[in-house]
Order: sequence, then structure tokens, then C-alpha cells
Amino acid sequence: MGVEPWSFVLAQIDNNSMERMFCRNRYVSDISEEEGSLFAFQINPDIFENERDPVAYKKLIKIMESGDSTVDMSNDDDLNNSISREWVKVPLRLSMMEKSKYSYYERKKPQSFPRIMWVNRNWDLITVHKMVFKFLRYYFDFELDNFAQLSEEEAFMSIFDGLSEENWKDKLGEDEDAGEFAYSLNIVNPEKKSYYSKGVKFFGLNNYNNIPVPFIQNKTFGELIDEFFLEYENKEESSDDDMDYDAKPKEKKAKDKVTVVQNNRNDGYFFDTEYKNSRQKIFEFEVFFNKSRQQAAIHKLSR
Repeated sequence: MGVEPWSFVLAQIDNNSMERMFCRNRYVSDISEEEGSLFAFQINPDIFENERDPVAYKKLIKIMESGDSTVDMSNDDDLNNSISREWVKVPLRLSMMEKSKYSYYERKKPQSFPRIMWVNRNWDLITVHKMVFKFLRYYFDFELDNFAQLSEEEAFMSIFDGLSEENWKDKLGEDEDAGEFAYSLNIVNPEKKSYYSKGVKFFGLNNYNNIPVPFIQNKTFGELIDEFFLEYENKEESSDDDMDYDAKPKEKKAKDKVTVVQNNRNDGYFFDTEYKNSRQKIFEFEVFFNKSRQQAAIHKLSR
């Protein structure tokens, strides 16, 4: 059929959560060690064909034609699947508050398996909001009169009527608050909450919450994701001493502040450190559906 092997992104999905993305330099045994199901996410053909990096494409062709099966574990770079580095693959979580079967309280729960969306670094953040909506529009075409006939701009404004650069902080959702619209587009906080962990500053906020993507035009997605990775690369490592209140704190050598992002590929692959294998932090979007203002046929997501 002429389908090129790097026109897909392989990912492991478990309980509707993306556990891992796989690069070409990993063994089949790596896949078997993970729980869940293996998904092959096809890259948008328009992006794959029209936003290609010729140099990266030639390198991948050469690797395929050489038949070299040697695995270079020190190099997890998939050359962005031959696509220009102006494009970034971003996992898209789909969640909503639900009451569990044996609990009175609601908690956030995935509604379907996550998607992968390719986002251009040069898009301003209002454009990012609109492009995510365009990506999801299929799921909004069922319940609203004449919705399918609306233009992209009209359809977006019918869902986000009244949203502006001045009021987005008040109207979009955060943490377990889905906001005032059908959904809120959030940035996932990758820091896991624990009793002892002090957390890290997440876009200037020392918390564990997911926060809304700003609805502003004077910042690009590239600036946003670089800010995310710079903040992570500059965070101080936690210490086991923090868990013992009687222990005398050990002095730690201050880290040299990173001013240029070292790795913003956002592929979520593993990398080798001196002591262990570590997983890189990954930038993710969350589409947090508003249960009380549900304008989407959520049950269609599972199809």
C-alpha cells in the first residue's frame, strides 16, 4: 500500500491513559513489558506530506534501505517522524468529572483513549484553542441545531461565546473545575502529588493542578512549551532527607540555571542517566469536558 512506517506514532495506552510512546530504537520486548494496548496513531496526512523536513526524510529512508537492525540506545531521536521541527506532537487527554460506583464524591476520569495532535510552534495560543476545537469538532456535530453548517469561526464562538483575552482566567477551568463552557483546554501538570513532595513551580504556581491554556494572542505555542521544559530542567531535585524531619538538611550544590531548552522534542522517550533509566517529562493537553454544560455527544468518543 506504500504506507511509510514512520507515518505513525506507536504508543502504549492503559486505562485510557498514555503510558508511553515508542521510538524506533527500542526492542519488541519493551512493548511486551508494558501493560495495556498498543496503538498506532496515524499522523495527519496533510502534515506528513506537506510539512516534511527533506534532510530528516532522507535519513529515515537511508536507515530503512540499509536494513541495519543495530539498536543505538543512546539515540532516541526519531527525527520527528520526518516532519519539520516547527511541528510538535502533543497527547490530548479527554476527561470529565464522574462519580465512582462506590463513592459519593466525583473525580476526574478519562472518557476515551487519548489522541495525538500535531501543533505548530508558530501558532499563537488563541489559534491553538481554535485548532484543538477543529480537531474535536466531529464530537460536537450531534446535539446542536445547524451546528454542522457553521464555519469554523462560527462553530468555535457558538461553544465559547463571550470568551476573551481579558476574562479567560475566570471563565476557563482549572484542576477539578471545568469552567463555564462545554470544555476547558488545559495543560497537564506532570508532577505527581505525594505527602512528602513539595512539588515544583508549574508556570509560576507551586501546585499540582492542571491549568488552562491562556487565551491570548501575544504568545506562541513554541514559547509556551519552551517555558514548560525550561521550568522542568531548572527544578531542584527532591531529596529523601525531606521525608525525615529530624535529619539535618544536607547542603546541595546549586544547579546552574538553564536558559536554553536542552530537549523540547516532547517525545516522552526514555533516556539513560548515570544511575537509572528515566522518562522525560512530556507536555500534554487535557480537554476537560464540563458535565453540567455538556454540548458534546461524549459517548461518541469511544467509537
